Amino acid sequence: MKTAREALTWLGWPGCLSLVLLCGVAWAEWSLLPAWHADAEQSVDQAVMLRRRLHRMTEPAAPTLPVSGAAVLAVPSEPEAAWALLWQALPTEDQRATLQSQVLQAAARHGLQIETVQYRGERVPLSDTGGRLWRQRMAMPVRGPYAAVRRWLADIQKMPSAAVDELGLERQDPSSDEVQAQVGVSLWWRQVEPAR
Repeated sequence: MKTAREALTWLGWPGCLSLVLLCGVAWAEWSLLPAWHADAEQSVDQAVMLRRRLHRMTEPAAPTLPVSGAAVLAVPSEPEAAWALLWQALPTEDQRATLQSQVLQAAARHGLQIETVQYRGERVPLSDTGGRLWRQRMAMPVRGPYAAVRRWLADIQKMPSAAVDELGLERQDPSSDEVQAQVGVSLWWRQVEPAR
């Protein structure tokens, strides 16, 4: 008993408090932490199983391909047949003005201002289809509310032969909703080569 009292006197209050804390940490390390680790692993396993189940539920039965208009076609499993279906779904060269005006009209519908449009086109030769793929790029500065820019871009992405390639946003006044955007859009159509 005398030695315990001497040890407590020698340690003092800081030493005794440290000894109690050390015992508490050791107890937590050997009894609480294994249970916490087991619970964490079980939660991770449940999350993985739930993610897999959700993925299976949202997985489409067969891949589909949007076609001009509202029709949707199932994509065949053979690459050649899928490419032929995609080629036929592309608009033709005589629809190019309509495609370009759809992009600009959608911007006007959402109240966006487009002052200039820079056009740049390029042909992509395709030997096995008897035609060429044309890519028309439209680069344009756009000004308007941020929400309107988002809705306009969503409209463009619904177009079956359009893609948003570039997007840069800048807001001059932090208190305003108006943004200035630099948008790049690609339109795709097919050119059928005349028979020789």
